[in-house]
Amino acid sequence: MTGVSASIEEGIEALRAARADHLHAELAGAVQARARYSRCTGPWAGTAWGDIAHDRETREELVAYLQDSHRAAVAPYWPRILSRLQAEQVSHARTLAEHGVEAMLAGLPPGFRWKSPTLEIGRGSLTGTVELDGRGLLLVPSAFCQTRPITYTSPTDDQAPVLLFIPVIRSVSDAATLLTTREFGLDKALSALLGRTRAQALHAISDGPCTTGQLAKRISASLPTASEQASVLRQADLISTTRHGSAVLHTLTPLGSALLNGHHFQAPLPGQPPQRHTS
Repeated sequence: MTGVSASIEEGIEALRAARADHLHAELAGAVQARARYSRCTGPWAGTAWGDIAHDRETREELVAYLQDSHRAAVAPYWPRILSRLQAEQVSHARTLAEHGVEAMLAGLPPGFRWKSPTLEIGRGSLTGTVELDGRGLLLVPSAFCQTRPITYTSPTDDQAPVLLFIPVIRSVSDAATLLTTREFGLDKALSALLGRTRAQALHAISDGPCTTGQLAKRISASLPTASEQASVLRQADLISTTRHGSAVLHTLTPLGSALLNGHHFQAPLPGQPPQRHTS
């Protein structure tokens, strides 16, 4: 319903701007998709929030709920989740580039079985058939689709590719690695290294790209303070800043992500690229 978004803020704005008929169709389609994986039956008759497709006030209540939920349940763990998603993308892209589509599909995690020319998805009764009909297939690593693969076909765009969500949390150990709070010692060390406000700013930007004004709100600071912190972080190559119209957008760099995740870098030998080792 919102399309591709680079941050929670962009996704929220897209939700606010979504056309009522598109939103209604998306919700109805989501219920039908859920019915394929459960015993749920019957037509869609609204949500626990009421008619968010047509009632703007109700939609804003949902927006506030999503923002609060993201802040409490996702933001504290986002740097680790993002690193895991990026690693999954790189792995599949490398296999695709070096060995082709069939090898990539054959290398998908449990729950997927490549039997050319068919990709079987699911186990037992939790199976179904999705015909691409020329749409194409887009693989989407996700930490939020439980432990089973899920497909999604847009009900409003018959040219959009079918989305295949690939769970990256596949075991209890995966969940423990990704969904635990950061060690106090590392947070304390970062604050000592960068300064408390600057460390908070780096954490805040790791929640998703943001403007200077959004950064100020995230760290409860004035606009000049947020601008100053972002400038120092940018000079240290911990964030990158790009201009979008009259505003600038701050994004975490790989170095910034590594620092937040407690990764360690080994100095390279002369003429060799850097080697990264994780703790």
